Amino acid sequence: MDFCSRLAVVVIFHVLYLVSQTQVDGTSDYGILSLQQILPLNIDTLDEVYKPFDDRYKRICFVDRASFTRPGRGRYKPSFLTGILCTHLVYAFATISIENGEIVPFNENVAEEEGFYRQLVDLKRYTPRLKVMISIGGWAVGSLPFHMMASDQNKILHFTRSVGGFLNKYGFDGVDINWCYPGSLGSPYTDRLKYIELMSALYINFWANEAMGNEKRILSATVPAGRWIIDRGFDIEALRNWVDFINIMAYDYHGSWEYSPTGIHNALNPRTKDPAQEFNAKWTVEYYIKNGFDPVNINLGIPLYGRTFHLANDFQFGVGAPSTGAGPKFGPYSRASGMLGFNEICPMLLEETGYTLIWHEEHQVPYFYNRQTGEWVSFECPISSARKALYVEERGLGGLMFFSIDSGDFDGTFCNFGIQPIVVSTIIISYYNKSMAFIEHLYNFTRHSSYDETDDLRPPCDFSDHGFTCSPDPNGIYPHPCPYQCDKWIHCSHNIPYIKDCPLGQYFINETRRCDWPWLTQCPRSFT
Repeated sequence: MDFCSRLAVVVIFHVLYLVSQTQVDGTSDYGILSLQQILPLNIDTLDEVYKPFDDRYKRICFVDRASFTRPGRGRYKPSFLTGILCTHLVYAFATISIENGEIVPFNENVAEEEGFYRQLVDLKRYTPRLKVMISIGGWAVGSLPFHMMASDQNKILHFTRSVGGFLNKYGFDGVDINWCYPGSLGSPYTDRLKYIELMSALYINFWANEAMGNEKRILSATVPAGRWIIDRGFDIEALRNWVDFINIMAYDYHGSWEYSPTGIHNALNPRTKDPAQEFNAKWTVEYYIKNGFDPVNINLGIPLYGRTFHLANDFQFGVGAPSTGAGPKFGPYSRASGMLGFNEICPMLLEETGYTLIWHEEHQVPYFYNRQTGEWVSFECPISSARKALYVEERGLGGLMFFSIDSGDFDGTFCNFGIQPIVVSTIIISYYNKSMAFIEHLYNFTRHSSYDETDDLRPPCDFSDHGFTCSPDPNGIYPHPCPYQCDKWIHCSHNIPYIKDCPLGQYFINETRRCDWPWLTQCPRSFT
């Protein structure tokens, strides 16, 4: 590090040291500290800059290649602070050539892509212990290139050699494999075996390279959270032998692809009334451990984005409320339906009106909604990420994975909570022994009591007041006669009516006499 860079680090972290003296009430021997001044690290000397790099907990930070070309202030600009907050940076993604089965840049404009590589690899000049990796695959790449490359052993070996050359050429320290997904989404079940063959070949290649006196190369796998996809494509007990660690994508448990109902996509804990108890981080982690994976080699994934829904009406707005698909808001930076980056969510909550922010006590994450626009968003915040860091400590996991930091507050201007608050709050918990009370004060999101999915604003209604009778069929099925009760129906048995509930998020469709998606029937969206 040159003199100017070292001087900059000393000056910045001298200011940041003040935070170590900050009390829960926000005061210190140095007076009141505003949130805009705080990147809350307990830094005393220059040597302390590297304290977070010890091997106790990993912070795997993914960077989406698309972020380098986003418009306006959403364009990602990596700084040396990124190398301090993260132990590993992972560029997402490279792909596999269909023609020759080699690793290649995702972008056809190779020169531009190589420039993005350099921006991350160059950070090691400031933080030498930082590891920079390349991830191969991802949702956009899918399964086909992996399937074709892994179809026989010779192709796998050719691929592993190409990976070694790629790492040497660009200065990456290792590779992450993100095959979405062997055994699913068009990939045959036999790819479950091919996946292990691929990982073992890479691991042996890296081991042989190290045995020749070269620096160790890191091999990781980014793996799914859902049981069905895990079981079809990932032999957990075998995989543990062929990777340094795994990153669990403990998010996207729910999303607008389900259409209805609303759901928390990044829950830490299950919800008591949830019909499925598997859609949460704790269940997923325990499933990997139960099937043979060592906890210390597991990194828990945290999303720096939210999943959106469009409420079907303005009187049901909790978890499990009827919805009609993706939320109406289209993010200026993420530019994708059904999702918003944290750097898009913060300005909405700070600058726009009509939003109600809710803390879900069971799931231990927030969500918010707007009754006027119908926007409903499940997302991560600094408080929920700190609670996940506590869980990582309690369970003895290896660390955390963040996907992706370019959707966070990477320059401290989006949320007024300092740089990368979702990452920083986990550092405060893991390394600097601050309490959750300190975190909740520091990141003082407006918090409300959690609504139960059965709470809504509909007035009481007795179907008998509407002159309902079991006619013409004394054993028939009928829609509920009360206004706004579209999620209920009546089953008559021997002229006695019984009120029945549709599954969460569905309405009764009179024409088909069954419950289905809300947009398939005409139900009032509002009382007004």
